[in-house]
Amino acid sequence: MESYCPKLSNINIEKIIKDSGFNICNKKVEEKRDAVFVCRNDIGLSKRSLQFLNERGIESLWRHQAEAIKESIIGNNVCITTSTSSGKTEIFQLSAIEVLEKNKNSKILAIYPMKALNRQQLERWTKTGYSVGKIDGDVSDWEERQQALSNNRIVVMTPDVMHTFLLGKINDARLGESIKDFIKDVSLVIIDELHLYKGIFGTNSAYLFRRFNNLHRLLCNKDIFVQYITASATLPNATEHSYNITGVPNFVEIGAEQDGSPISQKTFYFIERNSDAKNEGKGFVTDLVYSLSEIDDAKSITFVEGRQKTGDVVNDSLRKKNRKEEEDWDDYDNV
Repeated sequence: MESYCPKLSNINIEKIIKDSGFNICNKKVEEKRDAVFVCRNDIGLSKRSLQFLNERGIESLWRHQAEAIKESIIGNNVCITTSTSSGKTEIFQLSAIEVLEKNKNSKILAIYPMKALNRQQLERWTKTGYSVGKIDGDVSDWEERQQALSNNRIVVMTPDVMHTFLLGKINDARLGESIKDFIKDVSLVIIDELHLYKGIFGTNSAYLFRRFNNLHRLLCNKDIFVQYITASATLPNATEHSYNITGVPNFVEIGAEQDGSPISQKTFYFIERNSDAKNEGKGFVTDLVYSLSEIDDAKSITFVEGRQKTGDVVNDSLRKKNRKEEEDWDDYDNV
């Protein structure tokens, strides 16, 4: 479990951890890091990109953003492995704008591993000023899906939809031509959260992107790969994994060494369950999550593996909250 709490510096975290049924095995302090900026005019951005930045009041880019965009502009495949909240979305957006400005027929395919991420990112993509379409399970009408492909420069979908619809319906009498035209026009594929592409899901995705690459080259009648940008904050062997998933070689990694985003001082606690916690009914992740949620004006993020585990943590925390409220009411009634 990893928990990040940006407003807890003045709170005794160690006491909260111990009261929740855990022992602290080790502690590591990561020192503060100041931002490293690069002038946006040194990157060779188009007028459209500069307008995009002007609308957001962005005068400079962080170093890794500038380097990633430079690599993208010259046509390289890029894998971004900088820290969480280091502005990967802006890299996607500016790289996409540059591709779309170079070729008025080009389209962008943005892949997110979960439908919830599609919805979250859709609004961000619309800020580029280009038309954006989304295809997922909520878009069931075939005409609506066809319009999403034909009428938009940027299309967001999940690998599942890419498999069942984009490639699965390529010979469909109603949709086949629109799908082929879209695949032919795709110049850049963006894959976010690449660390989630592992196991069976990763293997299936690897076959999926190879099928897409082959169709793209066949429809373009050129032996060239589409350009890829992949991203993950927690990915070892990033270029190798990017190749394994996409089937495309020669990725350039933009990672921790180039990361120019600012970082506040952080303390990492390595913890284990207290031997007495089980007898006391403590020592569960939800105990710590709930304890952190009870602190006023403090925010925390908890990362666990898988949707089911996430649901379990949420439900257990809610049950603890409800029990606490019932106990508070009982105490109030007894006053």
